[in-house]
Amino acid sequence: MPDTKHSCRVRIDIWDWDFVDTPRIVILESPDGFRPHVDERQSLCYLQGGSYIFDRHTPVDNLKVCLALAAQELNRQTDSDYRINESIYEFPRYWSNIKHVRGTIRPERRRHHTNCYRLSDNFLLLGDVPEEIHRMLQSILDKRGRKDDKPLTEPTWAISLDQAPWLDYLGPPQTWGELWHWLEKVDPRSADCLASLVDRKEFAAQSDPVILFHHDATWFGVTCQISRDIRQNLALQPIGRGGRSRLAMYLRKGKGCQLPIQRFSVLDASPDFILHRNIAELRSLQGKNIHLVGAGAIGGFLAHQLCRLGAGANGGCLRIIDPDFHSPGNIGRHLLGMDMLYRDKAKAVAEYMARQFPHSDVEPLVADARRVDGLFDCDLIIDATGEEALSLVLNELHQERIRSGVASPPILFTWVLGNGEAVQALLSDGGQHACYDCLNLPDKDDPLERQRFRVLKELPDTRFVGCQTIRPYAVTAPSLAASLTAQMIADWNAGKPKPRFRTLYLETGDQVYHVRRDSDPDRLKRCRTCASI
Repeated sequence: MPDTKHSCRVRIDIWDWDFVDTPRIVILESPDGFRPHVDERQSLCYLQGGSYIFDRHTPVDNLKVCLALAAQELNRQTDSDYRINESIYEFPRYWSNIKHVRGTIRPERRRHHTNCYRLSDNFLLLGDVPEEIHRMLQSILDKRGRKDDKPLTEPTWAISLDQAPWLDYLGPPQTWGELWHWLEKVDPRSADCLASLVDRKEFAAQSDPVILFHHDATWFGVTCQISRDIRQNLALQPIGRGGRSRLAMYLRKGKGCQLPIQRFSVLDASPDFILHRNIAELRSLQGKNIHLVGAGAIGGFLAHQLCRLGAGANGGCLRIIDPDFHSPGNIGRHLLGMDMLYRDKAKAVAEYMARQFPHSDVEPLVADARRVDGLFDCDLIIDATGEEALSLVLNELHQERIRSGVASPPILFTWVLGNGEAVQALLSDGGQHACYDCLNLPDKDDPLERQRFRVLKELPDTRFVGCQTIRPYAVTAPSLAASLTAQMIADWNAGKPKPRFRTLYLETGDQVYHVRRDSDPDRLKRCRTCASI
């Protein structure tokens, strides 16, 4: 290896001469033990994925770049402080390739009791909140076709570390004795906490105890098998007044220190992590009550995005209202597929959301929104039906409440325009801002001229199937309408509702009469619904 402080033999593996996948550089000599950015195959991570774009036409130059970056990383690794700091930064990766999952765990003491649900030897689910874990289990088991399985539940202990975990040249521990030795270096108080845990009868009762460790957001653990005879014979035999049990001494300094442990990392699947990972700078919708009218093409995709924004989580509720069922004609542009055929749309969408987002409370209601008691008893109403006649009725009910001085939530209308040339959404929240009916000019008979903010040149094409009118549009239109609406909801939730009237264009060619900018339209003075307010 050129330009390294110490000579080092490496092997370069190239299998992709397009250099989409970077060449693997394998260290053939590693005399000084554990190194960060080196995996169990001695493959060196010298380049973050996607951080450099290679020119596939210059393979020789590409190899020079790879070797230079590898040499730079190996030179850094001669510094012991760098090794420790890097091991802290990516500790779970170096601890173990085995990954289990946790829900919400809120440690109240240095040693915290939680629960472990053993779905299989390779899949543990850990968490404090029974209802949350129950929903996660239902989602996982339903997907795997194991509805009747009852996973084994067993007590588990989480030990808090005062210091961030790190690894030296010895690498991660392999046995009980090495685990204790490592803890004494990293966090001596945690080593004592582990000893007091082993003294407990509950620990001795476990044939395959699970122990978690954590510092801030870093969670990891160990599990091991201790024979029944050893546990029963040594667990309750004190070695002296105020001393440790013989089991603790056996595992720490006796023959048991050679017992192997199985390390694992813990991935966070708690609602807080899932909801904030992609919206860290936005306020999530958790805790809010939202009524979604319409579980059709737009509503299905929108429900999915609302759950990703936190709707229904942490005491909130997403209520989906729709009287219709899922028919073959819906499949081509709906979130749901053939497996939900002839199911009530509201129930089918809610069931789908429950499987995908077990932390969200999604309530279906098979009913006409006009007949729903408490329709306005929420934080936000969304009309995703795309049916102008129904939207006008809901708008009038909303404006009547405002006119009467009754506290009312804002209502957000969303629809596909024409044959999918554009999608639009309007937030109606009172004040001097336009309501849904303000988008129509009352003194015009022509449907196109009646539009206050005209976009299309011609009326959309329609088809007749039996007694039903079908308006075809691109399969991308409803998902784009849902995305536009979800962004408006996120902005409203962040206290930034402007602009309240937005349009997203799929086409700006011959079918578009005028490309309009997003705006905050005022009330129409001649509006038949809100002019008197």
